[in-house]
Parts: sequence; structure tokens; C-alpha cells
Amino acid sequence: MVTYEEDELKKTAGLTPQELAEAEALMKETGEIDPNSRSMAQSRRAYIKELKKVVEAADVIIEVLDARDPEGCRSSDLEAQVLKQGKKLMLIVNKMDLVPPMNAKAW
Repeated sequence: MVTYEEDELKKTAGLTPQELAEAEALMKETGEIDPNSRSMAQSRRAYIKELKKVVEAADVIIEVLDARDPEGCRSSDLEAQVLKQGKKLMLIVNKMDLVPPMNAKAW
């Protein structure tokens, strides 16, 4: 499903649908990053910078995990950074009613 924003971005890029599909396929094959995604990289860096500030200022960090895939929700980098700074880390498991009780107890 293409959202309105995606559709507008494609129009402003000046590419035909075929050219766009070819460019996307080439980027997938080569693993290259789209030069138009620089703002995303800058946004990600800004987010990480803010996250580090929050971790430094906090005494306790609460990480909310989805019970359906708790290991997939965890951020080992964040956890390592929190524990390295001597902060307390609390893991909260959400949506426990959606998993079998045996699985919930095992985790």
C-alpha cells in the first residue's frame, strides 16, 4: 500500500514508475543507501543523541517488551549502555494474555 506521502515523493523525484522500480531493485542488489535518505540518517543520529541524554539523566530505565516476541523487542545495545553506566534496568513484559501461560512462565 502506497501512502500519500510516498506517492508525492515519487512524483517529485521525477522518475517514471519503471525507472523507480529499476532503481529500487538496483539498490536492493547492491545494498546501497538512497542518497535522498540523508535526512533519515540525520534524524536517526539526532534520536540516538537524545536517547543517550535521557539514559544519562535517568536513574531507572524501563524497557517494555511484547510477550509474543520478548527477545525480538529487546535492545542489547541500549541495555549494555544502561548497565555500563550503573543504571537500573527494568524489563516489563506487555500483552501476556496473548501467549500461552507455559511460554510466559518459561520466559
